[in-house]
This record gives sequence, structure tokens and C-alpha cells, in this order.
Amino acid sequence: MNGDSILLQKLRDIEEKLQSLEHQINLVYYSRYYPSFGVFYELGLSKEQVDKLYDILDKFMEILESGETFSRIELEKALSEVGIGYQSLKSIFNAFWEESKYRPVIVTYLKDIMKLFKSIPSEYHRIWKEIEETERKNS
Repeated sequence: MNGDSILLQKLRDIEEKLQSLEHQINLVYYSRYYPSFGVFYELGLSKEQVDKLYDILDKFMEILESGETFSRIELEKALSEVGIGYQSLKSIFNAFWEESKYRPVIVTYLKDIMKLFKSIPSEYHRIWKEIEETERKNS
């Protein structure tokens, strides 16, 4: 490598770091309004991971809107491919529930867990209680 290409690579590295810092600052700033941004920051999710998370959840919303359904395994598999695991998903879904985002996806996911395991993880108890109350009112 000559001097110019080394300098150019260093500038690219600095640009990447600045973009990452800008993303982190935005997450912290907007976490005042959107709990999910605070969760994304705490989990250390990159802008690319956050964008892919939204794309995946939009896809699963479209599945539900078309009258189809999905399993928790399908959702967990899609999210694991972008580095979002089961434990992280608990925090993300609790924040999205609070924001009233992706609720049909969360309900479908939790119902599949309940069907399979006959119980809900403690991190989802508040959400599950709301789901049960809503279903009681609607029946």
C-alpha cells in the first residue's frame, strides 16, 4: 500500500466510526420518546441491524395482513440472521408493545409460545395480561 491508499483507508475508517457515533447519539436522543431506541442502544444494535429488524417485522406484519400466519420459530430464525436473539427480542418486543408497534406480530408470537409451552416467559407477563383482557372484552 502506498501512502495515499493508507490515508484513504484511514479516512474511511474514521467515516465509519463517525456514522456509528451518529447512530448511537440518535438512539440516545430519541429514546426519550421511543423506548425501543433505548433498547437498541443498550443492545448495541447497528443502524443496519435496526433497519433489518424493521424490514423483518414489516414482512411479518404483511403475512398477517394477508390472512396468513407464522410460527415463533420462523420469526426467531429471521431475526437471528441479523444478530437479534431470543433474549434481545424480549426487550425489543416489550418496548414495541409500549409504543403500540407491531402488536399483531407480538400477539401471534406469544400465542405460539403459549400453545407450545403452555406458559409465557415472565418478561412478557404484562403483555400477555393485556392480550387476555382484550380477548375477554371482545368475546
